[in-house]
Amino acid sequence: MNRRFHLLAVGLVALVLPGVAWADDEPHPLKPAPHIDVTPYIEADQVVTAEVEPGSDTVTYTTVAAGVDVSATGHYSAASASVRYERHFGESGGFRDS
Repeated sequence: MNRRFHLLAVGLVALVLPGVAWADDEPHPLKPAPHIDVTPYIEADQVVTAEVEPGSDTVTYTTVAAGVDVSATGHYSAASASVRYERHFGESGGFRDS
């Protein structure tokens, strides 16, 4: 029991000490500079839905989407925003465009 306690104490000290060494409020050269990331994207999906029983109804449609993800990061703050436009195109089975 005593040996287990000592091993546990040494393990906890080994985990805590590196965090204490890096816990400073001084400017550090490894801190990232403020920056803005802009990531545009385009998506295209095609879906087929088939009813097995009691009928044989099959519906296919295509979805196209475009958008932009923006994130801004400072030394002590961060913000992000996303914009997306999506359109569905019905191809068969009476599905309406939206």
